[in-house]
Amino acid sequence: PIHKHLALTRMEPPSVRVVRGTGGASGAVVPLAPTERFLGLVFDVNMALLFTEAAPIEDLAKSFATVLDSFQVLAGRFSVRDGALSIVCTNEGVPMLHEVVAGPAPAFDAPLAAELFDLVHDDVPPSAGCSIFCPSLLFCAAPFDSDAADAPLRIKVTDYDDGQVVAISLNHGLCDAGGMGRFLKAWSQAFSGSNPGPWEVGNERVRTIPPVPELGAGPLTPPDEVPADHPWRSLRHTPAQAPAMTRQPMDSPVLLSLTKTVEECKALKARCMEAKSAEIDVPFLSTNDAVVAELASSLGVESEKVPLSMLYDFRREVGGETLFGNSWMGIELHVTNSLAAAAEVRAALPIAQDPEFVRWQLGQGSNSSWPAKLMMNTWTHAFKLTDLTFAGPAIDVMIGKPMLQKRVAMMAPHGVSYCITLPQSDGGVKVVGIVPKAAAQRLETAGKAKVVETSPCL
Repeated sequence: PIHKHLALTRMEPPSVRVVRGTGGASGAVVPLAPTERFLGLVFDVNMALLFTEAAPIEDLAKSFATVLDSFQVLAGRFSVRDGALSIVCTNEGVPMLHEVVAGPAPAFDAPLAAELFDLVHDDVPPSAGCSIFCPSLLFCAAPFDSDAADAPLRIKVTDYDDGQVVAISLNHGLCDAGGMGRFLKAWSQAFSGSNPGPWEVGNERVRTIPPVPELGAGPLTPPDEVPADHPWRSLRHTPAQAPAMTRQPMDSPVLLSLTKTVEECKALKARCMEAKSAEIDVPFLSTNDAVVAELASSLGVESEKVPLSMLYDFRREVGGETLFGNSWMGIELHVTNSLAAAAEVRAALPIAQDPEFVRWQLGQGSNSSWPAKLMMNTWTHAFKLTDLTFAGPAIDVMIGKPMLQKRVAMMAPHGVSYCITLPQSDGGVKVVGIVPKAAAQRLETAGKAKVVETSPCL
């Protein structure tokens, strides 16, 4: 569907200002950890918040400048230094675009069109790819050290008759969803004056994040040092343990939007608890456990079990609670093809919470033998809408369509569904992602979801 705001009237020409930290440029160089370099080269994140009232743009800019004194990388620029993609804290600033549009704010029931964002562009140096794909530079014509010209974070604020949308577009190399939640919460605190800063921000990415193999290199430790019957192998499988499934393009991918109230989440968790195996003893189920089970069992996989991958935030396990960056890894789960999968997910998570497992898993590198049918990401622990208030509270969140387009291009050809859970103001969740049309229809028929777009729109 065409979002309403695209057809509405701009009340005044858009204005742009560049917001800089108040303390000047530190010049600090923050190298990206090896786990982050590909993210910085390839992926952007687009996310927007809907607020009930429009805050003055001058106040938003002034309070954000205070935040940039602590989160200095946000106002910096990407550079290749000593052969590694890095962020230099130049304090060149964050562009903040503002416009006023007559009419109501757009519905947040589907990924938002590109026009709602000021998308990042030209923010990575030309030699960034060389530093990742040909680090020896023996055959590389691009300069080894180089700087980018544009900002890796851009913000667009749009005022409507009934509220305000703050849309964030950033290079994924800056941070993950947890990082976005931290600087957005700090911005809210600075705006209200409840916490004027400074905020503790860790930039020691390379030192904090465990090492991973270089691109194309083998594992840092021999895979066979962990036997097939070891508990770690329930989250990182050997090629022999991986189910034999043919990888083929997703059949008729569609964009799915699924919103559950807190009461609906409770009811789903109760059904999952009833379905669990008697052999599994778990004291509770999270909403994410239950949603994963519902989605996995809707895919129509013709086997008793479904292979899936989940993204797991390991900040706490490596002592990086204040680390600002990307601290997540993939874990593999082979779960029952029913709501019983929720308890299996819950029972497996303590393994991922072992710091030694985290280091070993990252050191093994990617697992090309794992035929995941679903990639699950959750932002529900990254931030709470109730923590984000400017002139009025944040009442909804949605990701941008440009972000999904890249994920679809990577995953749909291999038959992998991709879903993100987003927090809701009532304690419920919103699930947005790409699934086969048949899976969406199963959920829609059961009254659990709404298909909002089909593949030609992507």
